[in-house]
Amino acid sequence: MKTVLKHVNPKPHIWAATLLMLATLIPNPSLAETPRTVQAWGGNGSGDLGIGNTSFGETLPQQVIDLSDVKAIAGGNFHSLALLTDGTLRAWGGNQQGQLGNGKTSGGEVTPVEVSRLIGVKAVAAGTHSLALVSIGRVAAWGDNSFGQLGNGNFDNSEIPKAVGGLPLQITDDAGVIAIAAGHAHSLALLDDGTVFAWGRNIDGQLCDGTRLNRSTPVKSLFRNVKAIAAGETVSVALLTDGTVRTCGGSNVGQLGDGDISLHHTTSPVFVQGLKNIQAIDAGEDHSLALRADGKIFSWGLNNHGQLGDGTFVNRSTAVAVVDLSDAVEINAGGFHSLALTGDGQVRAWGFNSTGQLGDGSFSDSAVPVVVLNETGSEALKDVTALSASSRSSFTLR
Repeated sequence: MKTVLKHVNPKPHIWAATLLMLATLIPNPSLAETPRTVQAWGGNGSGDLGIGNTSFGETLPQQVIDLSDVKAIAGGNFHSLALLTDGTLRAWGGNQQGQLGNGKTSGGEVTPVEVSRLIGVKAVAAGTHSLALVSIGRVAAWGDNSFGQLGNGNFDNSEIPKAVGGLPLQITDDAGVIAIAAGHAHSLALLDDGTVFAWGRNIDGQLCDGTRLNRSTPVKSLFRNVKAIAAGETVSVALLTDGTVRTCGGSNVGQLGDGDISLHHTTSPVFVQGLKNIQAIDAGEDHSLALRADGKIFSWGLNNHGQLGDGTFVNRSTAVAVVDLSDAVEINAGGFHSLALTGDGQVRAWGFNSTGQLGDGSFSDSAVPVVVLNETGSEALKDVTALSASSRSSFTLR
């Protein structure tokens, strides 16, 4: 649902005049080096998988139709985005709020379609809405805008990309927005000075601006010294330069990771307990993941389907280790499931599996990591270079 992106200095680029002053974000550099195809599995009732139909769900990976030269992918709420090596975007799945960005708001697409008006895109993120970072250091948004998550000053949905207003201007080649994240109904932008701007739903305090007021334009959050961001439904998560993690927002099952399992809110950052030397983060609907430098994964929050991967179904208000997994190089959190890419190019999955989103050939939940199988179910899926999880589906690049 959300994308963790590393800081790489943006470079100026000439692009469509209809979207002057959008945003820049660079995906993990490893994703951009080798263009790949996309494999998808899990829920498909809205055409989520891009395989040409609306089957209930697929328990084994299927190749997304007519999609190649992909360097990054983002799964949202029943829709997905793919960034191609030429800087254009493709989208598929549900489109009731215009989240595919193809000028329509009715029906969906079971195969990828081109997102209108965008070129030079460097990274993408998706929730109920869609975000793109473009090579001049600005952000575009489209889709659902019920809480102002498009950041353009109103609450009207948009079926085409529009500029997010109010973000700091790019002054030099290496200044301005360097990362984005999309929560269920709020958005985050990380600046190169380590500050974070936020907009959209703020009922739980997830914008971290000291209030619980929804915002239709970006406001500066209280996060500081940040190097990576992630967004869930009720929380925002920030990885700091010292390797620790902070959260903001609402918690009733431990989503803040602050040791308090009761219903409470915070509009300023709190520590996630028990974490250090963290190098990547991600957030699902009500749970979060953190990847430590040694390849161990930690998790906290809702665990009703085993999405924390600690071998139990117990909610956690402090970070716990994912069991039987110590060589992860990338993590991604879906709605109620989790994914990890291991150093040998294989994928592990755990949590909710009602639509086959774990990719192990079954519909059974798992509280421990299971091996994602290939399209025939005969062996592990191999040679994966990146992954993404949506609300009920999973995706890899290979």
